[in-house]
Amino acid sequence: TIAGVAGEGGSSDSFDESGQPTTPKFNSPRGITFVGTSLYVSDYGNHTIRRVSTSSGHVETIAGTAGVKSYADGVRGTSKFYGPAGMTSVGSDLYVADTGNHVIRRIDTSLYESTVYTIAGSAGSSGSDNGTGTAASFKSPRGITTDGMNLYIGDSKNHLIRKMVISSKEVSTIAGSDIGSNDGDGTSAKFNNPSGIIYHQSNLY
Repeated sequence: TIAGVAGEGGSSDSFDESGQPTTPKFNSPRGITFVGTSLYVSDYGNHTIRRVSTSSGHVETIAGTAGVKSYADGVRGTSKFYGPAGMTSVGSDLYVADTGNHVIRRIDTSLYESTVYTIAGSAGSSGSDNGTGTAASFKSPRGITTDGMNLYIGDSKNHLIRKMVISSKEVSTIAGSDIGSNDGDGTSAKFNNPSGIIYHQSNLY
């Protein structure tokens, strides 16, 4: 165990606001990914994004406000999430499936004050529309992965697998149609609340 206390939920970082050391805690962490040597965790129950040092176990909140489920772009605590789940990274950018807000967020970790942007979907508005950026819509996206040029999203409540071209933010549906378990090509396949997703050697799992 490198961070957190087994059986104890909470939102504390390694240091409190006055700079005093505290025991870091989490509340239903879901997604996890690396940027460089730093481990990033989507703290689903706290509606925050946390950074963990794998060498020291030091934990800090880099985005969102613990206990506040809402929506806002911005830096650190001025940004807000609603049940962030899956995460992936390309370079210094984190990509987060913000489940409760039905959007995909990007976090620029290269800045001292990590900055959050919405790149696809519209907060509070669910749907299954394909399109560019905020013209696209999702319904409780949970899983997310990348091949370096595209994002692939487990759009759970739509029972779909979606693709977003990172450079253009163009979103399309690549698999699934409605709830079911059918194997098949593209939209002839069916899923039931797809969540975790990963890209490996030209395949999605």
